[in-house]
Amino acid sequence: MQRRLPQICFGLALGLAARFGMPGHHPGTSGAAIALCLLGSLAGEVIAEHALPSELIRNGSFALAGIGSLAALLVQAIVVR
Repeated sequence: MQRRLPQICFGLALGLAARFGMPGHHPGTSGAAIALCLLGSLAGEVIAEHALPSELIRNGSFALAGIGSLAALLVQAIVVR
């Protein structure tokens, strides 16, 4: 878990920056955005751990954690509208 914490925090920060940096109305609450960002970044981290070769896990997991976080917010925006 200690190895995953930086990737999860990166995904959380990237997702929240995207959520609060975009102008206009956003569906859902701030708590829901935080939960979605955490779940998305954790999912991206787990996918990276199982799908990437060992030499790419460190950098690739950061990227997939961010992508997972943004994807979770995108799905929320599509579903809630």
